[in-house]
Amino acid sequence: MSAGALETAPRFRSLLVGLDAEGLSDAAVDMALQCEKQLGASLLAVHVSEHPGKVPLEAIQSAAVQHMRTLLRRRGEDGARAERLVHVRRGSAGKCLLEEAQACQADILFLGPHRHRGWIDFGATARTVLAHAPRGVWLQPGPARPITSILCPVDLSPDSLHALRTACVLARHFGARVTALHVVQSSAYFISTWPEYPDLTAALSLDELRKQAEQEFHKTLARFEWEAIPHEQRLEEGEPVQRILQNAAEHDLIVLGSHGRTGLSGALLGNTAYSVMKRSDKPVLALRHPERAYLIS
Repeated sequence: MSAGALETAPRFRSLLVGLDAEGLSDAAVDMALQCEKQLGASLLAVHVSEHPGKVPLEAIQSAAVQHMRTLLRRRGEDGARAERLVHVRRGSAGKCLLEEAQACQADILFLGPHRHRGWIDFGATARTVLAHAPRGVWLQPGPARPITSILCPVDLSPDSLHALRTACVLARHFGARVTALHVVQSSAYFISTWPEYPDLTAALSLDELRKQAEQEFHKTLARFEWEAIPHEQRLEEGEPVQRILQNAAEHDLIVLGSHGRTGLSGALLGNTAYSVMKRSDKPVLALRHPERAYLIS
């Protein structure tokens, strides 16, 4: 059985996007609408009012629907479906979004910008959503653009291979190419594992570790079912987040697993995913492996 066959090909049936009536989430909504069309999925836009004031929920709903209608018209739609797309809640943004994602079994939860104290406070809401989302979280830091190339960092763990399978499914829908990037953090591994042996023997061992990493990478991806998706394989050495961001410059989307493995291949992807999402100027889709289950606390 191939590496690709080990992963169930994901299907996208339900999408959810956080919506605000001030325009801060417009890029995320645009991207969600684009994915709704490309993936043939259903979409729900959730507006969360975190401040229980004197404004009636009906007035908040009306403003949110009107804003969605404007966004739909910008895309050439008449806006008639805005009312059924929008759902309004009061409460904590992170908790409400997660509850709605669970309720509609959202395959992807789209979030808006995280810089300059925008709608998403990356230190609170985005971290909460990333930590507990049942499937995937798509962070859209800038304007929605066509997806023609997808970067997928892999550390050869089940989570990262699931992300690679998902990247290939998305590539088929968008007509995009995929780059599988494996970053070897061998120098950090060597320093942290054998600090008492800074001699030639240890240096030779480090070369052997590099060779083993390269062999494992090529062996695993040789078994992966690309299914005619245009693709490229890259193996680089360095700090994972830095290498991912450097490679992202020539891609339109980063797809990665939200957890991985430690050791020769670099930092745990949970930390890597968070760091990449926090620093990337490109959209990032962080995916939960389907066998992982988290409860909303």
